[in-house]
Amino acid sequence: MRVPPFSLWMHRIRLGAIFLCGAIVGAAVFMSIVQHNFHLILEDNSRLTEENNKLKSDIVDLEKHKNSQTVIRSIDVRIEAEPGAKPLEEVIQNRIRHHVWEKLRDIWVGQKISVLDSGAQHVKSLYSQLIRDQDGKDYMVRISSLFVIYGELRVWIEVEEIKPGST
Repeated sequence: MRVPPFSLWMHRIRLGAIFLCGAIVGAAVFMSIVQHNFHLILEDNSRLTEENNKLKSDIVDLEKHKNSQTVIRSIDVRIEAEPGAKPLEEVIQNRIRHHVWEKLRDIWVGQKISVLDSGAQHVKSLYSQLIRDQDGKDYMVRISSLFVIYGELRVWIEVEEIKPGST
């Protein structure tokens, strides 16, 4: 039996190698698209879960204080972006916003608005807190401004990522 010369197979081997490289590149592109879509879904899920928890808690608080007009019934925390600073990822913003909202909710919901009027500057100066994220990053949170409108305490916070080694 005679073996055909290798030069006859070169063309087929070349086509097979090109097909294999195309399959690898196609799989990599497909995976990057899937990961991007998953990241978008993760951000939406984080935002919607946070909003759902806040609304459930607000319902309970509003039911508790529905007859009194001079108390803080709900809290809305917003992150103020510093000019020129790189914005934080939405998932991290939601975690920080939820953490601050829980802390302020425990203190201020149900309190009279007049108590906040006398101690707003004191609260702003005291509330400078270090938050450690699940990923191990540290963030410094400061209240930049707050005010009450229709029983809702609106709080704007500044978030600064603390780099390791900086003091």
